[in-house]
Amino acid sequence: MKIRLLQGLSVLALATGAAQASTNISVSYLQPSGTVSGDLPIEVWVQISVDRQIGNELGAPFGFDADDLPRTTMVKDWFSDTPREAEFAAYSGLSIFRGYSCTPSCDVAGYQFSVAPSDRLDGYTSWLGDSLRTGSFLVGTYVPDGSHVIGNITFTVLPILAFRLYGVSTTGENLVSNIGPAGGFTPCSGSASSECSFSRSITAVPEASTWAMMLIGFAALVSRRLSGHRR
Repeated sequence: MKIRLLQGLSVLALATGAAQASTNISVSYLQPSGTVSGDLPIEVWVQISVDRQIGNELGAPFGFDADDLPRTTMVKDWFSDTPREAEFAAYSGLSIFRGYSCTPSCDVAGYQFSVAPSDRLDGYTSWLGDSLRTGSFLVGTYVPDGSHVIGNITFTVLPILAFRLYGVSTTGENLVSNIGPAGGFTPCSGSASSECSFSRSITAVPEASTWAMMLIGFAALVSRRLSGHRR
C-alpha cells in the first residue's frame, strides 16, 4: 500500500546574514492524514526536495551559498567542561544523514513500527552519504498487532534530514558543525506542532460475514455481465 498524496508541504530555508532566503530544503509527509482499515499496514512516505544540487563532490560550499556555511562552531577540550568557540579556516567535507525520531516510542496503540530496510532503493533510514538525493522515500511501516484499535491515531515517527560539515580551525583542529537547524530538517515549521503530526483514522475491520456478502455480490455481478455478452 503506497499512498502518495502530497499535502501540507513544509519548506525550511537556510538564511544568509542579510535574512535573505538562499538554499531551500523541504521534508514533508506525503500523506499526513487519511483513513484506513485496522487490519492493513500503514507505510510512512516522505518527500525531499531542494532547489539546487548539493553534494560533497562539488567542493565547498557543496552547493550551498557560502553564507549558509557556519563560520564557527563550539568545541570541548578534554581537560575542560566549558565549550569554547573555534573558527573554521577551511572546509573539508560534507555528510548527509537521513533518519527519524520518535517520542517516547515509535510503537503506538494497535501498531508496531518496522524500519524500512536500508538497502532498498527507496529506503530512508540508516542512510548517509555525500550527495543529496531528492524524491519520495519510505521511512518505515506500521504493522497492525491484531488488537484492531479504531479511531483517530497520531503516529510519533518524525523523519529527519541533517547535513554535517567537516573542516579545520585556524589552529589546525578538526571541526564538525551542522548546516541548518541543529536537529535537522523535518516536516515541522518552527514550533508549529500541527505540521509534525502523522495520523490516520482507523476504521473497524469488516467481519467475515460482510466479506462473504461482498464476494457473493461481486460473483453475481460478474455472472450477469457474462450472461449479457452471450446474448
